Amino acid sequence: MELRNLKTMGIAWFISRKYGEAIDIKHQNWENASELDTRISAYNRSRKDHYMYLRKALEAKDSIGRNTIGLSVDEIKKMAAEICVLLLKESM
Repeated sequence: MELRNLKTMGIAWFISRKYGEAIDIKHQNWENASELDTRISAYNRSRKDHYMYLRKALEAKDSIGRNTIGLSVDEIKKMAAEICVLLLKESM
């Protein structure tokens, strides 16, 4: 299981970016983080692992609520669940 890219991005940032890409293009909290180039590079490099990262987010502890992009734990987990549902529908 490759988690190096997820650690580089941070779970909250990853979920925010994926949500903005897959669900709501107007969601742009991810743009408020530092080191955007590094995070975007890790995001693009790890596309094959995104579903696994989503599952990790759903299982994550409440510490994911400590982030610099202004999302609560509940928001992060709700967004991750919405993305999972969309991806499952698309795979059918």
